[in-house]
Amino acid sequence: MKLKRNRIAIIIVSLILLYVVLLASLLHVEDEASGFGNAFDAIWYLMATLTTVGYGDIAPVTPVGRFIGAILMIMSAGIMAWIIGIVISVFYGRLLPVYWMRRNRKRPWYIFNTYDSRSCGLAMSIAQKEPEAAWIFLGENKVLSDDLLEGLKHILVVDSSLDAVVKKCPGLQPCHVFILGEDGWSNINIGKNLINDAGNDFPIDVTCENDACSTDFPRKLKLLDCGDLTARSYFRRNPLRAQEKTVVLIGDGHFAAQMLEKALIINVFPPDHTVEYHVFGDWDNFRRDHSSLKEAVAVDEATKDRDCVIFEKRAWNDDNDLLARADRIIICSDDMTKNATMAAELMHYFPTRAGIYVRSETAPEGTICFGADDELLTRDLVMENGIDRTAIMLNELYRQKTGKGSTWDELSGWKRASSIASAEHLRIKVGLLIPDADITNITKDLCKKAGDKYKSLSDDEKEKCWWLEHERWCRFHYLNNWKYNEKRDNVMRLHPLLVPFEELSYEEKKLDESSWEVLEELATALGEETL
Repeated sequence: MKLKRNRIAIIIVSLILLYVVLLASLLHVEDEASGFGNAFDAIWYLMATLTTVGYGDIAPVTPVGRFIGAILMIMSAGIMAWIIGIVISVFYGRLLPVYWMRRNRKRPWYIFNTYDSRSCGLAMSIAQKEPEAAWIFLGENKVLSDDLLEGLKHILVVDSSLDAVVKKCPGLQPCHVFILGEDGWSNINIGKNLINDAGNDFPIDVTCENDACSTDFPRKLKLLDCGDLTARSYFRRNPLRAQEKTVVLIGDGHFAAQMLEKALIINVFPPDHTVEYHVFGDWDNFRRDHSSLKEAVAVDEATKDRDCVIFEKRAWNDDNDLLARADRIIICSDDMTKNATMAAELMHYFPTRAGIYVRSETAPEGTICFGADDELLTRDLVMENGIDRTAIMLNELYRQKTGKGSTWDELSGWKRASSIASAEHLRIKVGLLIPDADITNITKDLCKKAGDKYKSLSDDEKEKCWWLEHERWCRFHYLNNWKYNEKRDNVMRLHPLLVPFEELSYEEKKLDESSWEVLEELATALGEETL
């Protein structure tokens, strides 16, 4: 910005000097008969020329004078266009935005650092519940489809910096900032600076697009990991059914890794329902990041009593028998175009009865698409994630029941992640207690029914439920590289309860009952909401 101002100053000074030289030359070559009697006459001629008025009372008559006059005319036209451009730029770039912001100061503000189909799609989803909010997009005011702006009443598109716009926010209503961009760590740094500059009392929350693994960031800063959202949304809409025991995952990269990790955390079933995951692609980095994976599931070998992950060394299209017997095939690399191409090849050459799910915006007939931006960038997933709401409810119910624990805002990033993992497994618990239930939408009536069913179980049946919760809890910790130790150490990720369920005392086993008893209590907390 400072460099740009210096350049403008140099241009203005240069133009003034050039005009002085040209006017001095006119005075030298013209006489009083042509009207150039003194410097004031020359300035009068300059103003008439600059403003394109051209009275004609003063005009050069000599050939050299006319040549200089022609130069002044051409320069004057260019300078006037430049001045008019600056005035328009200042009006639309500064004065109009200031007026717009003052007029909408009592509305909640939603500020996006980009102006494109992704940011407008998210804004439209939010606008369904907040139609009177103010929407500010940063960037060039380009023409977008009317469909992308439908429902947005109060819009401002301004080419300005994010911190400059946030500073103009009056703070009368919450200010929501969305930083969407390819450079995730740059997004986080911008978000941190905004929160620090705003202070603790300013009502601002910042959502940054980033695929970082860490969860320890400022309370007002939320990470938007599209890989995590894709996996969450997918298993919410397409839960694994009892008859599905062989899952093929084709692809590698961040989205595929998130899909496998969520599958292992969410799909924890009784011993008679084990799942084989066959994954194709380059998974070496995933295996290095999950050094305790063998404690969570069997690796590279199928067993009857444990889930297993088999990292296939062959190409996915080199095992017809596996594709034929698979119950579900998920194509989920980071490249959507590549996914659609693989799906077309699969449908054309390989007969299978498996349900085929493709992370893509479009895919061949007979497959199911998931993971498109219009599915992920919604208010429900980005701002009001149902799983997060459930985790918050579960944490609050635990505090009310035991008188222990911390509020959600006081929890560390790790404990939040642990609570979210517990909430993600609720659908499986409800599905096990009520096999014919639609677990894609959990209502208070369904929670109440599941809670009543659990209370009616025999002691042996309840203990099997406790076993399942302990298995889920252990698997989550192993996937995050915790290990057994007689003494707990949160820093080194050591825990004394990371042992087989049979080795626990009765009191330790009964600790897992709370995750089942909470179903009835959750029914009251839900009200008319659905999860």
